Formats: sequence, structure tokens, C-alpha cells
Amino acid sequence: MDISLIITLLILLLFASALYYYFFMKRLQDVFHLGKSALVIIMFMIVPILATVLYYQAGAKDRLIAIGFTPHSSFSSSIGVGSGTGKNPIWMFATELDREILIDFYKHEKNHKEWNLSQENDKWLIYTKDDKKMRLNINNDTVLFMMSPKK
Repeated sequence: MDISLIITLLILLLFASALYYYFFMKRLQDVFHLGKSALVIIMFMIVPILATVLYYQAGAKDRLIAIGFTPHSSFSSSIGVGSGTGKNPIWMFATELDREILIDFYKHEKNHKEWNLSQENDKWLIYTKDDKKMRLNINNDTVLFMMSPKK
């Protein structure tokens, strides 16, 4: 899971707790209802979205394994909203390994079960399986997997 999202979620929960305390427990005057509005927005919009993203990030490696790709042990966390859900899933992982090491790792057949490496260029490793295509991009400490229909 993305540590920055966890920290953001905790800060927002602390801020929401402070707003609740000051406006509902201490009954301080809320100028133009901005404090109460902020509390509602944080608790009923922002926190659920962050919690959902973190929930899906937690299972991203398992979903990648279920598709047939082995996550490299250097993947420190799933990042962003690319967590392997939906019709055309996208996975994003943070890593600190060199690009060449990861490319060599994903060229071995045991790390892409039942997927055939069909194309390789400077930016992508492209795998195919049945009617699907998986693109793998390793760039700037990020590994990106993108699955789409084969065209």
C-alpha cells in the first residue's frame, strides 16, 4: 500500500476528529458552517475514497498473481489507483531496482505463466494470452502492468 495515502488518511482522520470535537462537543461557533461542511466532506467523501483505494492496493499483488504474473520481491507497494481491478486492469508498483534487472526477471517464463512474450522494445514488454494483451513498462522506479483486449 502507498505509504503517502496512509499518512494522508491518518491526518484527515485526526483533522476530522478535531473538527468534531470543537464544533459538536465544545459547541464553538462555526463561521458560515465551514467547519461542519469540512467535516462532512472529509468523512463522507474523501475518507471513503482513500480507504477504497488502500483496500484495493492491499490486494493488488494477489490479483496480479491470479492473472499469471509473479510480482518481483522488490515491489515495495502498489501505488496510485492502478490496483488490478476492472475490465482492463492496470497495476502500478513502486520499486528501487534497476530496469534491466526487472526486464530480465520478466523475460523468464516462470514469471509470466501462460503468457507469451510477443514483443519487446525500449519502453514495453508485451505479452499475449488468448484474446488479451499485457503491456509491462518499467520506468522511474515504477513498474506498470496494463492489460487490454488483443487487437
